[in-house]
Amino acid sequence: MQETNLSSATGITLVSGSDVKSAAGTTTFGMGVVLMLLMLLMSCVSEAPIVDKKGGNEAQYQQDLAECREYAKQISTPAAAARKGAIQAAVGGVLGAVIGDHRTAGKIAGVGAVSGSARGAAGAEQRKTRVVHQCLRGRGYKVLG
Repeated sequence: MQETNLSSATGITLVSGSDVKSAAGTTTFGMGVVLMLLMLLMSCVSEAPIVDKKGGNEAQYQQDLAECREYAKQISTPAAAARKGAIQAAVGGVLGAVIGDHRTAGKIAGVGAVSGSARGAAGAEQRKTRVVHQCLRGRGYKVLG
């Protein structure tokens, strides 16, 4: 099994294959599902916002859009997913330990890690979209959505 450190700040380690190790035990779930969900979320941000460009210069708009997207890239989707996943895994592990044994704790921690990671990634992508929209509005564009 190969381990990959996701974030030095959170200390989260992903284990390739089907096992993810938690403090409560070993939980098995499809990491492919998490990766596919993250890729889906990341693809949503690449869509251009709907902007009323009436009377505007298309070349200037494309330059402004590119610059605004660069600002949005400062938000790290993997870091947000890792942070939220770690928090949810810890909460799930504690909850599982309270209501069951170490196996239950491990399973609930795994579910918490997956759902937390997905929510963290979705939140980061929504924040990126807001940054692009606010940036364009700040440059005088009428952003419709």
